[in-house]
Amino acid sequence: FVEKQVITKIVIEGNKKIKEAPLREAITIPLYQPLHEVKVAESVEAMRKLYIDKKYYLVEISHRLRVSEKGDYEFVFSIREHSPALIRQVQFIGNTVFDDEALRKVVRTRRKSAFGWLTGAGKFDEEYLKEDALRLTFHYLKSGYLKVQVERPRVTLTKDKKYFFGVINIIILFKDS
Repeated sequence: FVEKQVITKIVIEGNKKIKEAPLREAITIPLYQPLHEVKVAESVEAMRKLYIDKKYYLVEISHRLRVSEKGDYEFVFSIREHSPALIRQVQFIGNTVFDDEALRKVVRTRRKSAFGWLTGAGKFDEEYLKEDALRLTFHYLKSGYLKVQVERPRVTLTKDKKYFFGVINIIILFKDS
């Protein structure tokens, strides 16, 4: 028989991009009750969603149990924030009708640039990608290509994601009519 620890305090460490109050609201672990792994997983996922909503896709959230000086159990969330993911390249595959430059003018997703900090260009945004597929489909349809199919963009993150920004390669596939 293993007794579950009763949590008397929840601690959040390492958060800078999101204030503690919204993170605390996301935590579903009840105090003064035995610790449940399901509540831990729910809490981590809810906190991760808060970061994703602010475009911090690379956040790492770990947790541990710590015994206080009084002998009470404290549950600690350690958050390791990274800079927002940036886009290094937008690549179009299969477009034989329009050149890449023309298609880049259609999409909202932009690669990182020298003035990206001013314009917001280069920040990875999943919603922009979904919107871009629709924009490209409309562009082809408007130009008379009724059988065009723009597949869902594929995104890859480089292995060096630990270095503040990831290199994201977006590949959009077309089938020209």
